[in-house]
Amino acid sequence: MKRLAVLLLIVVCSPLIFWVAMRGRHRVKPSEEIPEIPHRPTTLASPTNVGRQLLVGDNGPGPRPIRYAYIMPEDQQRRVLREAPKLMVGDTVDLVVEKLGPPFDDRVGYGPKGSNSPKRHRRLLYYFAKRDFELVNEYDPNIHLFFDEKDRIEAIASEIADIPSVNWPPAPGR
Repeated sequence: MKRLAVLLLIVVCSPLIFWVAMRGRHRVKPSEEIPEIPHRPTTLASPTNVGRQLLVGDNGPGPRPIRYAYIMPEDQQRRVLREAPKLMVGDTVDLVVEKLGPPFDDRVGYGPKGSNSPKRHRRLLYYFAKRDFELVNEYDPNIHLFFDEKDRIEAIASEIADIPSVNWPPAPGR
C-alpha cells in the first residue's frame, strides 16, 4: 500500500514539477530579440497574391490535376524562368531580388548560438507552386538560392527543368 501511494505521488507530481521548472523558458526577453537582417527584402511573396496557372512541370506523385494552396503569379513565373538561368555565383541578394522579384521565403542560418552567432548563410526560396502551407514537400516546383555570409550566391538548387542547379549538391564538409 505504501509503494502504491509513493507511485501515485510521483505520477501526479511529475508533470507539476516539470511545468514549474520549464515555466517562462519560452518567453523572449527584450534583450534577446532577433536582430534585424541586413539586406532583407522588404516584402516576401504574398500567399494571397496567387496565380491561376503553373507554367512549369510538376513531377510530384499524386492524383492529377494537383490542387495547390499557392501558385506564383504568372508574370513572376515568366520573370524567374527568364532571369534565374542568368544568375551566377557571386551575385548579391539585392541583385537576385531585383531580377526575380520577392521570394516566397528568406531564411538566415546562424552559428551554434543562434542569432547571437555570426551569420553563416542565407537562403531565398522561390516556390512556383505549393501544395500545402503547413507541410514540407520535396515535390513542389521551386528553386533555392544559397548565399554565403557576405550575401553572395554560393549555390542554386533547382527543381525546375529550365533552371540549372549550380554548385549543387554541395561538396562534403560544407
